[in-house]
Amino acid sequence: MTDARSRLLDAALPLVLERGPHAVTLAEIAASAQVPVGDAAVLFATPEALANELYRSWKGELARAILGEFPIAAEPREQFRVFWYRACDFGRQLPHVTAFLRRASHASWLDEQSRTLEDQVHGLLVGALARWRAERRVRDESPELLGGLVLGAYDGVFESCRRGYFVFTDEVAASSERMIWDAIRG
Repeated sequence: MTDARSRLLDAALPLVLERGPHAVTLAEIAASAQVPVGDAAVLFATPEALANELYRSWKGELARAILGEFPIAAEPREQFRVFWYRACDFGRQLPHVTAFLRRASHASWLDEQSRTLEDQVHGLLVGALARWRAERRVRDESPELLGGLVLGAYDGVFESCRRGYFVFTDEVAASSERMIWDAIRG
């Protein structure tokens, strides 16, 4: 069933991204995954349950991609640069996953476990911004507001790229990182 679970999760991503879990049936996902619908129903009670597992799986991957061997002892400027570049690399390698995670992060269908994970990952950024504010390295503004600016910029850059307004190159990653740091720095 592990192979069936993986195939269902893979098949669900484009369907849920396009229409949301409320507008997709387990039968559609199972057909796309070439998994018997009965097996899909045993693994996931609803499309929302499947979408929540998909969300938690990819949110965890994003957190690992950003935080793996993170330079915790580095200066805030370098930590932000590493955060931004790693988030951008993840987004460039997995644009549909990135779009799914950003859209789902505020979705009404997220269950308690998914919301808790979202809050924990978001809390890491806000916590860093709070420390940097205390060190007078970023603006003396609410860390939540600063985090909203950072994440909003990330969303905007990737959505613009996804829509074909520009190609997300290394130069775009570098320019956007500098602009966002300039916007939040003290």
